[in-house]
Amino acid sequence: RRRHTRCLSDWSSDVCSSDLASTVVGQQYQIKKIDSSSNAVTVSTTSSQTIDGNLTYSLATIYKSVTLQSDGSNYYIFATT
Repeated sequence: RRRHTRCLSDWSSDVCSSDLASTVVGQQYQIKKIDSSSNAVTVSTTSSQTIDGNLTYSLATIYKSVTLQSDGSNYYIFATT
């Protein structure tokens, strides 16, 4: 069964966290930047897991978002806006 987690992120106060990719196979995470500051929201992984081969993914502009999904080892980007 797939689960979905949504997170609206205001750089000044919100933290989105995820589980180890191996424990959430098929889990999708949707992260969206909702503040207009110049600070980027950085999505990162734990251990040596990656996001499309990278250790982090950055959302630098208000209302930008990313949808990630775990394959049991890493996370993959399925959608961006």
